[in-house]
Amino acid sequence: MELNVFVSLYNLGGLDALNVSLWSLSDEERFGALLSLEKIGYEVIWMPGESASAFVWSGPNER
Repeated sequence: MELNVFVSLYNLGGLDALNVSLWSLSDEERFGALLSLEKIGYEVIWMPGESASAFVWSGPNER
């Protein structure tokens, strides 16, 4: 999925919609999407032990 899809999901449905959509991806796709979201200002909380095990804690304007 493209990054703008995740940004749109966040804008329409908030963090819940964004995180649920991320978990529908493969580990590799989710890891890439999380890194991209982090680069544009989203706060990602990484779980120890697994690189693709993370969730978006806040959006770019919520800090």
